[in-house]
Amino acid sequence: MNQRRSGAAFLLLVVLVLLVIVAAVRTMVQAEYAARRGETDRMRVQMLIAATEAVEPLVNDSFSSVALPIEPSANERIELTLNDEKSQIIARWRRGDDVVDEVSRSLPIKVETE
Repeated sequence: MNQRRSGAAFLLLVVLVLLVIVAAVRTMVQAEYAARRGETDRMRVQMLIAATEAVEPLVNDSFSSVALPIEPSANERIELTLNDEKSQIIARWRRGDDVVDEVSRSLPIKVETE
């Protein structure tokens, strides 16, 4: 009878150790996924900012929009447009019809001299 109790206790100990190991591995995987996703988000924002900086010199009264292809096979692109007041460049990262990310940048104020 004592042998059965020690066998059950050992089995319970093994199950508890396995649960702790599974929980630790799960936490490590989640942390790595969050870190990689954060890095991807930062890179995407940097690309959007670079696109606005590249297009800013081209903005004039006739500018309407520009689409810069990222991954044509996945239908990913950066679309740059002006807001209604023509005071900001809006860069949208699109995947198909979905907006993945968006950044806006204010344009310098134009001072008219007489």
